[in-house]
Amino acid sequence: MHRIPLHTADGAAWTVAPATTDHLPGGFTADPRPATVPGCVHSDLLDAGAIPDPFVAEQEKDVQWVGETAWTYRCDFELDPLDADCEHLELVLDGVDTVATFRLNGTDIGATCNMHRRHRLDLKPAARAGGNTLEVTFAPAGDLAAERRDAYPVDLPAQGNGANPYRPHHFIRKMACSFGWDWGPVLITAGLWRDCRIEAWNGARLGDVRTLVVSADENAATLQLRADVHDASGVTQLEFEVRDPDGRVVFADETDVVATGGDGAGLHGADVAGVEVRLDKPRLWWPFNHGDQPLYTVAVKLKASADPGVTRTVGVRTAEIRVDDDTSLAPYTVDGLKSGSGMVLHINGRPIWCKGANWIPDDILPSRVTTERYRTRIQQTRDGNMNMLRVWGGGLYEDDCFYDLCNELGVLVWQDFLFACAAYPEDDAYAAEVEAEARDNVSRLAGHPSLAVFCGCNENFWAVEEWPYNGPGRNGERFDVKSWRDVFDYSAGWGERYYFDILPAAVAAFHPTLPYWPGSPANNNTLDPAEDRTGANCEHRGDRHIWEVWHGKGQYRNYLSQATRFASEFGYHGPPTWPNIDHSIDDDQYAWDSDQMNWHNKNSDLRPGQELTQTRLADDFVPPTDFDRWLYAAQIMQARALAMGVEWYRALHPYCSGALFWQLNDCWPVSSWSAIDSSENLKPLW
Repeated sequence: MHRIPLHTADGAAWTVAPATTDHLPGGFTADPRPATVPGCVHSDLLDAGAIPDPFVAEQEKDVQWVGETAWTYRCDFELDPLDADCEHLELVLDGVDTVATFRLNGTDIGATCNMHRRHRLDLKPAARAGGNTLEVTFAPAGDLAAERRDAYPVDLPAQGNGANPYRPHHFIRKMACSFGWDWGPVLITAGLWRDCRIEAWNGARLGDVRTLVVSADENAATLQLRADVHDASGVTQLEFEVRDPDGRVVFADETDVVATGGDGAGLHGADVAGVEVRLDKPRLWWPFNHGDQPLYTVAVKLKASADPGVTRTVGVRTAEIRVDDDTSLAPYTVDGLKSGSGMVLHINGRPIWCKGANWIPDDILPSRVTTERYRTRIQQTRDGNMNMLRVWGGGLYEDDCFYDLCNELGVLVWQDFLFACAAYPEDDAYAAEVEAEARDNVSRLAGHPSLAVFCGCNENFWAVEEWPYNGPGRNGERFDVKSWRDVFDYSAGWGERYYFDILPAAVAAFHPTLPYWPGSPANNNTLDPAEDRTGANCEHRGDRHIWEVWHGKGQYRNYLSQATRFASEFGYHGPPTWPNIDHSIDDDQYAWDSDQMNWHNKNSDLRPGQELTQTRLADDFVPPTDFDRWLYAAQIMQARALAMGVEWYRALHPYCSGALFWQLNDCWPVSSWSAIDSSENLKPLW
């Protein structure tokens, strides 16, 4: 195996230029500009000084043409004759954002339309020894989403854009918040946003390695190590080795891989070789505040191969969600508490009170999030005495280093599959992309001890059952109905195919030892498609999103009227810190109701966020007229409100088993529900 990196940091020289000129503003030339891989077109144009910073003032408006334009990235590279003559020569893409066509030396070699999965393209038909030219043309993702929405036979509602214009984010497999959310801007990105390389090899290739903990306690643990082998010819041997946290070898074995002709049980039909490992007196991995985080090392290698193989760290732990009846758990009663059942996460058989926050992409241009930034954020999570982050379904399956850092620091991860606030199309082409995406990411992430649960979607059961809809239809008409069910034919499909079939099947195939939860919020009836699933967001079963306070009754003492079993979302608005304001708001706009302060608050087009913040501020204070004092008081209100909510849900233990507030972080300068602003400054809420 020979790997040829195509990253800018490794010397690959990329350029980017408009592929069309329809939307270019006056004075913008179509000449190629230097580009960075991994990266995106917005960050490349910012680095070139070709566009204003969309994080400042209202300059977001001035860069909308970037997302409406097609772009071509180009890279020239040399290919050694030995590599060109290998049996296999592939372009390996860990992340393509999103609608892209690839050409090598003028020959089409493939296309992509999913930001959330890895791709491999065959270079053999077009590659040559010596000089080669790779071109990648990105079509506007928003255009494809709109075309698919307009061609779909029924209206499928979606919400989440907040004060931003409506866009059908659910018709394309791309980070939903690229299209704007109620805390984020509209910046529709394009580019090679994760690693990109060429791989040349002969014979077999080692793929994903999955470490599954079948059972574990202080006396013994049983692990299954599974490795994908692609293009095995005849019999291939694999070597497995496990080292304990001190580096001592505690297991070593070899096994044969027998080729099945490309229809094996691994990712993309790979053959699978596996061994079972028994560890005596294992050192168990625990979440923060429950114990230590010892990590074992698993190494897998093709025998008699120069390929170094795959090495990864793993933690020995089990994870389980229990939904037992909970009406006799405690020797006290709570006013308003209905009989019901809990949603309790058990790690190594021990019930864990999940205390933490929801996570969104840490930059709306996600390729800019470095390992160092991830580390800072996960360390801030732990320093804030949190032991869980919920990776929200309108964002990303995060980079491997995010989960590695959570492993190291003992932060559990609730990972949503990427479906949020929408009824999703179920046509076969879309479903095929969803299946490939789910299998790819479950396989990639299997073995991280921090990963505690896969969840099917964010708020989609609740939305279909209860949300009103006043959004646009395919023909531009406006709806004003009491329920999404009044907009479309409920029986025609809205995403159930994913939450009850494709997604749990992917978990069962690649990470069967991890619990799956069909949606957030979901009550226990939601677990069974044969049951009546009304009331997905009920307080006496399953998990609940509590938005009756900020978006409803308002006064934060209303948290005390909730007796939820697992509070997986609840939040209260507050402005960012002063340095963040100083960077993003012009001096003459330092007023709570200025145009720029309103622009940097995407809360809602129905009741503007700054106005609502002012109303809620009056619950405890006479709102200051001085901007410095207003900024401080509004942040203190946010901290008081969330302190009330968190303390109340913790006081409900053991009826309540978790509180994950909305949200930990921000992706740009904004007034939002976050505890840490986009400048990485801690707000009083933290």
